[in-house]
Amino acid sequence: MIGVEGQYILWLDIGGEKDFLDEDFFISITLIEEAGNLLPTFELKFNLQDDNMLRLFNEGNVIKLHYGIAVNDETTTELLIMKKSIQKTGKHKYYIRLTGTLSAIRYIGNHKIRSFADKSGVEVIKEIATENFGGLTKFNVAKSADKQTWLQPNIPDKRFLNDVWMHSTLPASFPAIGISIDGYFILKDIMKDIQEFSKDPVWKLINKSIEDKQDVLVDANYIVSTESGFFNHWLGYCREQSLRTLESAEDTTTLPEVSPLLATDTSTLDRSTEVTKRVSEFGLLGDNVHEKYWESYWHNMTHLAMFSSVKLFVSYPMRMLSEMRILDLVNFEDEQVGSEMLSSDYSGLYYITKLSRTIAHKHMSTSLELSKESLSSIKGDLQ
Repeated sequence: MIGVEGQYILWLDIGGEKDFLDEDFFISITLIEEAGNLLPTFELKFNLQDDNMLRLFNEGNVIKLHYGIAVNDETTTELLIMKKSIQKTGKHKYYIRLTGTLSAIRYIGNHKIRSFADKSGVEVIKEIATENFGGLTKFNVAKSADKQTWLQPNIPDKRFLNDVWMHSTLPASFPAIGISIDGYFILKDIMKDIQEFSKDPVWKLINKSIEDKQDVLVDANYIVSTESGFFNHWLGYCREQSLRTLESAEDTTTLPEVSPLLATDTSTLDRSTEVTKRVSEFGLLGDNVHEKYWESYWHNMTHLAMFSSVKLFVSYPMRMLSEMRILDLVNFEDEQVGSEMLSSDYSGLYYITKLSRTIAHKHMSTSLELSKESLSSIKGDLQ
């Protein structure tokens, strides 16, 4: 077993070998989960003296990782080795580097031909997620406002689920998904989530003394980054789409509308007023898809892109918060430079869009990428 009392513990099993790694040979482990339809990844580095163990490090054996604060309160996850590097160092030792993903190879590998009749997009997503992640799902919405027969045309579940996700309809909202390192598939109706947790976020990230278990003391050297230029020209300046309904030969147009959801003291986004119109490719509608099939696609894509335009990078040491997951809503608070007043520009609500845990040299650190659609209190000729 590897660990520091009060901070973390972990141990690893593989191919029937229990707790095969001890503190003397362990170097580091990094666990990363990201928002989106992405499997979490890992990197494990250690030294080894047992030649017989080398034959176990392959796709036929999963690594069972147990981690937490105490033995009776640990989380277990299964990791699949996708790449390994073995370097002999001296006469009696190997240096091993293993990288891979959460063990869900069927999700990304098996091609399937099937249909889901008369179901909403969210219902289809939940059915696929339940199949692939052992029933470990966290959904705050049961169905979306659409219904059709969804056809999976001989493609993997991951790719098909991505298509369904983009064409699912949540009125006045949009769906966000993520997969956590402990194997949960998460889908959130973002507007519903904000309404439920905005006054009491899951986590409170602060730069002062810890008050309760939900307060997380973060390092002072955080970074704020905006990429409004890229995301605006991709999708932020919303694109008008012309649509034709094949059966009736009726022509319509649709235009997504985006407004601040997490940013405060502003009614606009970081978009110049000089760009007034952008156009997407022509779309076709038929009886085989729901009526908002393409409208939902551009609506979802636009909102997800805009929620990636502002990023806040923070970290905190020495705490194993295994219950912290991707897409948790957090409140970040910091003071202005040279003042005890709260910074209105950077403080506020964010979503965790990337979470990285690293254990090395008997030290535990967690890095977070937090995202939102705009900074607060922005001024200028904006729309």
